[in-house]
Amino acid sequence: MFDRYIDGRLKGQELEEFERALENDPDLKNDLEKFKALHIAAENSFRQDKPEEEEYAIDKETDELSRDDISKYRKERRGPSDTDMADFERTLKNAERDHFNERGGRFKKTRFIWYGAAAIVIIILAVSVFMIIRSNQQNTLDLYATFFEPYVKSEKIFELTRSSDDFYYAVKVFEAGDYSRAAILFSDLADSVELEAYALFYAGLTSMELGRWDEAISSLKDAIGCGENQISFDSRWYLGLCYLRVDDEDSARTQFEILASEKNEYTRKSRQILRILDRRRKT
Repeated sequence: MFDRYIDGRLKGQELEEFERALENDPDLKNDLEKFKALHIAAENSFRQDKPEEEEYAIDKETDELSRDDISKYRKERRGPSDTDMADFERTLKNAERDHFNERGGRFKKTRFIWYGAAAIVIIILAVSVFMIIRSNQQNTLDLYATFFEPYVKSEKIFELTRSSDDFYYAVKVFEAGDYSRAAILFSDLADSVELEAYALFYAGLTSMELGRWDEAISSLKDAIGCGENQISFDSRWYLGLCYLRVDDEDSARTQFEILASEKNEYTRKSRQILRILDRRRKT
């Protein structure tokens, strides 16, 4: 509602009711002023980072990369089926029978069948080799697209949102998709001893959504550096995914090896990624 009011998108009776509520509710009016200040700070910070045209180009490039990742991940990987091979064997047997039992003009027909059979063999072998190589050489972008899923709030996060209005507000801004503003809020909250690790973790997630991979890596490393806590495994998992996204396989492997060696919700998926990376090295 505040966003729509600031942008001039509240009209008619809805606008009148909202302005009447502002006059009668000092707390609501005070919240609106705070929201305006945050809105202005976010816009100013965003403009200072990069020119608007450059930010648009970065966002567009990030969207295109994401679409490419997803399309690569969704491409069907399949080889020749057993039915294809059975049909091929029948074709060869028929061609052999024709070759030995027929004469004269039938010889040319049989020869064409043999040529067709040979072409099928070449095509099947080529497709099979291509699929095997592609499967073994799945790149890090494919892995990122395969294993990335948006973070689902834990019980600890719910507790923090109940106990801290500021953290609750920052999380709601993040979930609403206003990542530039969320980045500022989580940066401010990182100064709190109690919230530092969790604010840094969300700052990392926010930078990932903005396609700022170096900033995401830095924030998630800082979150891990706060010591063991209920967000440590989550921070390490998304840090590993960030390293995959920037094609830093060795650093990603380090994170997934740590996760795979301990019992946590990411153990199984980390082991899967490590097996895929091992196959890549062998090929």
